[in-house]
Amino acid sequence: MASRLTKLLLLTACAAGISAPAWAHAHLEMSLPASGATVSSPAVLSVGMSEALEPSFSTISITDSAGAPVAVGDPQVGGEGGRQLSATVPKPLKAGLYHVEWHVLSKDGHRTAGKFDFTVAP
Repeated sequence: MASRLTKLLLLTACAAGISAPAWAHAHLEMSLPASGATVSSPAVLSVGMSEALEPSFSTISITDSAGAPVAVGDPQVGGEGGRQLSATVPKPLKAGLYHVEWHVLSKDGHRTAGKFDFTVAP
């Protein structure tokens, strides 16, 4: 009986270990500008994720401190393994605080979202 229970527990543990990657979500690994950084006006906004992204369902946007949207180029997925989402910032940003918000769909079908702030120095 104990042997049968041990085998069942081992099989369950192995199955959980094998299927764990299917439950993974794309997690933020880096951002450009870095969260909380004070920088010159960036030419590009970028987030690097832990999983490959689905380009058609991944977005990145920016607003100023008053909440007004700032125009950015169409988001592009690239980088190693298609894990980076980027958008160009066509016009220089004025000095101040900016809020970046991103929403991604990883290739495994999981949605993840997040946000961070950065400051443009005068």
